[in-house]
Amino acid sequence: MSGFELPKEAQEAFQRVQDGFQEAHRAAQRLSRPPAALTSLAAQVAETNRERHEATLTVAELAKANMASQFYERLQFWIEDFDKSLDNEHEVGVKLVSFGQTVVFRVEKIGYHDPSLIVFHGQSEDDNPVTLVQHVSQISFLLTSLKRANPTEPKVPFGFHPQRVREFHDKAVSEGMTWSDEFGRWFDSEGNQFDREGNLISEDASADA
Repeated sequence: MSGFELPKEAQEAFQRVQDGFQEAHRAAQRLSRPPAALTSLAAQVAETNRERHEATLTVAELAKANMASQFYERLQFWIEDFDKSLDNEHEVGVKLVSFGQTVVFRVEKIGYHDPSLIVFHGQSEDDNPVTLVQHVSQISFLLTSLKRANPTEPKVPFGFHPQRVREFHDKAVSEGMTWSDEFGRWFDSEGNQFDREGNLISEDASADA
C-alpha cells in the first residue's frame, strides 16, 4: 500500500507555515536577550556611574581632610607632643614671621571654626592676652620653647586653662595639698586626687569604709 502524499501546493504551504513558526521562535529569542551592542552600552554606563560615585567620594574625603577641624586635630597632636618633650622650666611658644616682623607668644590652647579658620590663644612675652586667627592655607609657624615665668609652680600642660590652674594651685597650697610630678596631680590629706584645674580624679578607697 502506497503512503499518502500531499499535493505539491499543500506541501509548500505547510513548509511555509513551519518556516514562519521557526522565524517567530528565533525572533522571540532575540527579543528575550539584548543585543551585544546594547549590553556593552549598559556596561559602559554602569562603569561611568561607578567612576562618578568614586570621584564624588574622593572629593568629599579631600574636602573633609582640608576642613579646619582636621587641621586642628593635627596641630593639637603636634603641640601636645612638643610640650611633652620640654622640661619643667619651659613651655610651648609659637614664633611667627610676617611682613618682616617676628612675633613670639606662649600658646595655651587652640580652636577652630570650620571650614577654614584656626584660632590660637595665649599670652605675649609681656603677659598680654593674644588671639591669633589664621586661614588653614596661611598656617606657617615655628614651635619653640620659652622660659616659664614661674618655674617653681606646677607646669600647666598644653590644653589646660592657665587661670583655673593658678587658682586651684593657690587653693591647694593653702589647704596643704601635695603635688606629685610623677602622677601629675594633687593629693589632699584624705587621699583624694585632683588634676591641675581642681577636677576630682578619684577618692581614697578607704573614705567610705
